[in-house]
Amino acid sequence: MGRSWIIVGFAIVLAFSSLVLIIGIQLMDNAQQSMAESWMFKGAYATYEGQIDSLSIPRSINETIQFTDLNATHVQIKTNSSIATSFAPTLSDQTTLWVNKTNINFQPKGMTLARTYNTKITVRSIGSRDCIAYDYTNQAINATYYIDKVLRWPVRIVYATIFENQTYHIEFSLKDTNIKGLN
Repeated sequence: MGRSWIIVGFAIVLAFSSLVLIIGIQLMDNAQQSMAESWMFKGAYATYEGQIDSLSIPRSINETIQFTDLNATHVQIKTNSSIATSFAPTLSDQTTLWVNKTNINFQPKGMTLARTYNTKITVRSIGSRDCIAYDYTNQAINATYYIDKVLRWPVRIVYATIFENQTYHIEFSLKDTNIKGLN
């Protein structure tokens, strides 16, 4: 029973984080803005797949972020999230919202930025990427977002939490995209 609550909890965190994934208050400089906007087009998407470490129960965790419309100043983003296990019905969430192109930030709501650092990670199918890692924290969960330095898009997201004296990790890695430079 406790493990099912962990999965439900991660589903809720995932749903809220996907809403805030693209929203924020940190302004990018003009060069960063130009690079980030260079790939923005209606239909741009990225699909992520994840896994929860420390659970022996089969599970499938997926997230898709898609640009469904855009204009000169804003982009409409649709997110789809799902978690499936063998012992419970699939949990799904879908959200659509308009976001100002100049207000891109990846800080999850309710979390505090603990540190940032430069790193290089390997992403399946595209190889090694230079990233900026953003470590966020609150009382219940820690998150690290690995943001591609060139395109300013998340290529990996890692969450960690402790429940019933056990640490759980959930990692989302870029699986598929039509964004030039990430595919």
